[in-house]
Amino acid sequence: MTRKHPAFALFLLVMLCAGQAAAQALFTVKGVVQDTAGTRIDGASVRIISGKDTVRSATDADGAYHINLKPGTFTLMVNYLGYFPFQGAYTPDAGQSEMEIPPVVLRPASRLLTEVKIEAPVQAVTYKRDTIEYDPRAFSVTDRDKVIDLLRQFPGLEVDENGNIKSDGENITFLRVNGKNFFSGNVTDFIRQLPADMFAKLQVIDDYGDEAAFTGIRNGQPRKMLNLVTKPGMDRGTFGNGSLTGGTDDRYGASVNGNYWRTDRQIAASSGYNTANNSVGTNTSGNIGVNYADNWGKNLNIQANYNFGNGRNASSNDTYIETVNTLGTIFNRSGNNSESKNNNHSANLGLNYRGKKTMLSLSPSFNFSDNTANFLTRSAQSGVIHQDLESINANQNDNRGFGLGMTVGHKIGKKGRVFSLNFSINANRGAGDQDVNDNIRYYNEQGLPAKDSILHRVIDNNNRSLSGGMNFSFSQPINKKMSVDFSYGFNGNKNKNDLNTGVIAGLKPLQKVDSLSNFSNTSNISHRINLSYRIGGKKFNATAGIRLSPGVVNGEYSNRPGKVKNTSNNFSPSINMSYLASTATTFSADYSGSSQAPSVYQLQPVRDTRSLQNVIVGNPDLKVAFSHRGGVNYRHTNIKKGNTFSISLNGGTTQNQIVSNTILRKDTLNSLKQETRYENVNGAYNVGSNYSLSIPYKIAGKKYSIGLTGNLSYAKQISLSDNVKNFSKGLNIGQSLSTNVFTKTFSGGVSARYSNNMNTYTLGTRPETRITGWQFSSNVNLRVKKFNVSSNASKSITSGYRGVQNNNPLMINASASRSFLKNDMGSFNVQVNDILNQGSNLSRIISGNSIIENNSKYITRYVVVGLNMQLNRFGGRR
Repeated sequence: MTRKHPAFALFLLVMLCAGQAAAQALFTVKGVVQDTAGTRIDGASVRIISGKDTVRSATDADGAYHINLKPGTFTLMVNYLGYFPFQGAYTPDAGQSEMEIPPVVLRPASRLLTEVKIEAPVQAVTYKRDTIEYDPRAFSVTDRDKVIDLLRQFPGLEVDENGNIKSDGENITFLRVNGKNFFSGNVTDFIRQLPADMFAKLQVIDDYGDEAAFTGIRNGQPRKMLNLVTKPGMDRGTFGNGSLTGGTDDRYGASVNGNYWRTDRQIAASSGYNTANNSVGTNTSGNIGVNYADNWGKNLNIQANYNFGNGRNASSNDTYIETVNTLGTIFNRSGNNSESKNNNHSANLGLNYRGKKTMLSLSPSFNFSDNTANFLTRSAQSGVIHQDLESINANQNDNRGFGLGMTVGHKIGKKGRVFSLNFSINANRGAGDQDVNDNIRYYNEQGLPAKDSILHRVIDNNNRSLSGGMNFSFSQPINKKMSVDFSYGFNGNKNKNDLNTGVIAGLKPLQKVDSLSNFSNTSNISHRINLSYRIGGKKFNATAGIRLSPGVVNGEYSNRPGKVKNTSNNFSPSINMSYLASTATTFSADYSGSSQAPSVYQLQPVRDTRSLQNVIVGNPDLKVAFSHRGGVNYRHTNIKKGNTFSISLNGGTTQNQIVSNTILRKDTLNSLKQETRYENVNGAYNVGSNYSLSIPYKIAGKKYSIGLTGNLSYAKQISLSDNVKNFSKGLNIGQSLSTNVFTKTFSGGVSARYSNNMNTYTLGTRPETRITGWQFSSNVNLRVKKFNVSSNASKSITSGYRGVQNNNPLMINASASRSFLKNDMGSFNVQVNDILNQGSNLSRIISGNSIIENNSKYITRYVVVGLNMQLNRFGGRR
């Protein structure tokens, strides 16, 4: 028994200690630290004193702290450089195991820094590989600015009044936040909603896709993407707005959207409706959209969205076309009125798994659309062909499609050894019906009416297509900096098209016309075989390799016996190189090739008579076209002064380019009509250059900038007329000078731009065509407390238009708004557009052997009043 006594005593001692430990169970204190603007503070010193115990900690990247201590009254002390310290005493309730402290708000201690002021230089623009990074601290930012206001200050970026952004002349098409997809990714929507002061960096990235980011192997051309990097703790929020508008010309609108954002979890819904009378008819548009994204577990992310849109549009425009040929020039003046209705549905799902060594993505999609349109066209041709046309055209089209994409990537064994496999498939089905009534008036040699020809056709067109592609990539490292990459891919398309044309003559029933009908079954496959050598480092990165691109086009046509098969083989080097001399200087160069298959309408050998004055006939013997393109870029910024300079040179040419061949043929009335066919040609090319220079400076503490941009390009294009080559040579010159000022209450700027576009033809007797223009513009924006007033004006002085009227308009627009409620949640707005009513909408393009000028007619002067309510809560802000 005595041997059991020590064990029993030990048991009692353990139980006693356990009881004491239970009595001294730890108590948890947690909370966040932020500044007066609501921005969470990372690295703040947190100290808790409880009795004789002192516990120290620091806030994390989200400004949060979490401390365990003995229960009882305690003192919380928080310190951070540049802010007044905080101190508070707290007593938890009896039995309470956790206490969450209300947010600790630190006030800036500017008076503490009056004796010594140290300012580290802020580099406004930093260059990285494939990335241009802007630091908002180098620019003027207020708590009322949105991202779009900040982007307008960045050198090298162009932001228009609709929120469209260009970098180095290329459109920025996608948006991410902290490197992750952000809701719908619509750039123009979110840069108007997100506050500018919540972001630490803004980046413009050449994005080659998630697969390239995983493997390091780049294929194809990148897209321009905007990535916004938030300040600590600002990667979450609830935001949205609702608006009601009304104005002149029966102009009404309503919209609402809401967004819930918690780092990876994103839930959004939006809807809107607008209507206006543009003098031709009533235009309406409506939309509904929902978006969801979240992480399911540690490595799986899901994204889903659905969008519906419908619209009704009425338009009117005048068009002038000059077409050269072997006999002279055809002049065509036409007026077109149209009314259309459309409905569009789309749904997308994305499943993305990302582990340490494996990535997997799956992305099904669906779309459906239907539209109806009615056109009334009146045209008068003169010159080589003298005819008038009146055409009434009713269209109805339905299209539906399904797509599926999948990508798999895996890192194997040795660091840098990786492979990826992706494929995509898209199935589409379309059905279209047309009812066309044409009345052509012919003239004799004396210019007098000779005869009218009336034709009523019903055209039924059904199309089914199946397209897809696959790409396999493998990278084998040689050492830490070098690797060999191999990739193989193909793209294919199979298309079945059934075109049936019938004619209604008087009271007779519809009769099918076999010569105007056709069934075709076409397919094309293009292969890509790449072998390249890649070297990478902190400063220098380069890829050099070779690409082989064989292709084949097959076709079967109901009006042509046998099968048609055309093959092609294209070879090109591929080069991609970048040198980062420093964060202030970068140089890059690239050269690549890509193939383009002919469309079904360019292939099918049947007369498409939907336009009687220009019948189109395909060519089943067309080959796959192959384009070569290359360019070099240089960028530099002066860190101390903030000057930035960039210049780019680019050029390209196409083998077996598919061009139109316009042939003049006699018709049944011994007159002429145009017939367009397609051929492969070689010899076209283009070269160009763009540059940008920005110089910031200060006067009386105010920030100014001077911007100088320019472009120069030359293009040699080829078209055919009656099987004779026509060489079109175009030279375009553009130069602009601007200056801007940005303060907390005022921003404004003035600019002047000169452009000169020249074009010559080797065919015919047409003289050189030249359009020269000056455009002067100015803008001002004034903020006084809760009032905001802005105005912009532009004056165009243009000469050289040949067929449409140009009145060199002076455009003046103005707007005013007054905010109300807490945090400016509400605002009342008034907008006046084109005060002098001088708006015009002119455009000119060069296409083949034709110059096309267009003037769209719609009301440009209007007044709109609106009421807007917004919710903006980000991070810890209220």
